[in-house]
Amino acid sequence: LKTGSDNYEMGITPKDTDGSDTIAVNGTIVQSGGTYNVPLLVGDNTVKIEVVSSNGVKNTYSVTITRAAADSPGLLSLSLSSGTLNPEFSNRVINYSTTVNYAISRITITPVARDNTQTVTVNGSTVAYGSDYSLDLAAGVNTIRICVSMPDGSSQRITRLP
Repeated sequence: LKTGSDNYEMGITPKDTDGSDTIAVNGTIVQSGGTYNVPLLVGDNTVKIEVVSSNGVKNTYSVTITRAAADSPGLLSLSLSSGTLNPEFSNRVINYSTTVNYAISRITITPVARDNTQTVTVNGSTVAYGSDYSLDLAAGVNTIRICVSMPDGSSQRITRLP
């Protein structure tokens, strides 16, 4: 199966013929007719489906879902440990602000790129896909620069707080 770059997960709904089989998707038991959401990274994602019948016969199936890479850099999400993004996060917005209490001296940012092949940096430091980045805050305005780059470095998108 092939899917576009904006599909970050796919629902798998296995069904057995009589409702007596045990079904596991990627090791998680799923009721017949129930849906298991598989997170998709860019490239091939192999989904393993195991079915064990009531008499102990086991069958294993594999499905490969290929997710396309994004054609431009950007953030899928951006969250903060303190404060609220203003405006609310949108992948079309690049300038944000937030206010935190004076007693807050450190903030954690979680910038998630549109796909796992893109590189994210916060104030020049590389952040692994989906990981947090913590930084100390000084009194007053603190500028945080988030840069998302394509794998070949050909283009980038910069987001700023404030």
